Amino acid sequence: MVSYTVKAIVAISSNGYIGKEGRMPWYSKEEFKHFKRTTNGQIVVMGRKTYESIGKPLKNRVNIVFSSTKVNHPDVLTVHSKEQFDNLVNLLIRTRELDQDIFVIGGNQLFKLFDGQIEEFIVSRMKLEVDGDTKLEYSLDNFVITDTMKHKEFEVEVHKPSQSSLTNKKRTDERIKHL
Repeated sequence: MVSYTVKAIVAISSNGYIGKEGRMPWYSKEEFKHFKRTTNGQIVVMGRKTYESIGKPLKNRVNIVFSSTKVNHPDVLTVHSKEQFDNLVNLLIRTRELDQDIFVIGGNQLFKLFDGQIEEFIVSRMKLEVDGDTKLEYSLDNFVITDTMKHKEFEVEVHKPSQSSLTNKKRTDERIKHL
């Protein structure tokens, strides 16, 4: 079984939007710097639409894209399923002595796919309202805020699973082992 630390990172407007027409509905150099500092040198995992909205692989990161079709770029690893992803990460662990975090950077389907594995959810709460068409669909109800950092244009909240959700996950993991 592959073992790795999964984190998620997202920016949300004050009225709850994360996107509009497949793009971020704001531009914040300060928040982009925070995202870059946080994910630099790590593995980033995204869906095809998120990759297309960025338009290129993120530098100094291992870029993994979930897609039913291959992303045609030498710096992008494409996977079609969670099983393929686990196999790829296992290979990276064996060949690179992997000591990196895995950051799920979007979209909503990927946050749901990694539900139960996300050990930290980093949320940048933007200090602005925007016109958007996509809200974060992943519930943070089973998470607690463990840290906050204030910036001029946004505030970062670090969410970790609540003790009760960790206990339930441990029970589920133990039941699966006995099957």
